[in-house]
Amino acid sequence: MIDIYPITESNVGELGPLYEAFRLVAEKEYGWPLAAIDFTGLNKIISAQMLHGYLIKDFQENRYIGFLLYQIEAYRALEIKVIYLEKDVSVKLVLDNLMNRFLND
Repeated sequence: MIDIYPITESNVGELGPLYEAFRLVAEKEYGWPLAAIDFTGLNKIISAQMLHGYLIKDFQENRYIGFLLYQIEAYRALEIKVIYLEKDVSVKLVLDNLMNRFLND
């Protein structure tokens, strides 16, 4: 079972280890043209509300297993920037829960 939490100033630190794991594979597995910014830079962007996101937590194991980062564009359109999940996590389960969370928020 998973739970989805909005990234806030009080829990953004929980994103750090997951984001660093993403940075290691961003170019090779995600096709990013450049190296991803460091977590300090990302934290500043999130604090300035230029990016928003969700932390994905495995409730039974009590650990974070992924995240989603998105940007709100003109006319409140959402542009998903990245969805990172640890290996062996059900993508369908996570996406179903993320979409339900988006609709509720």
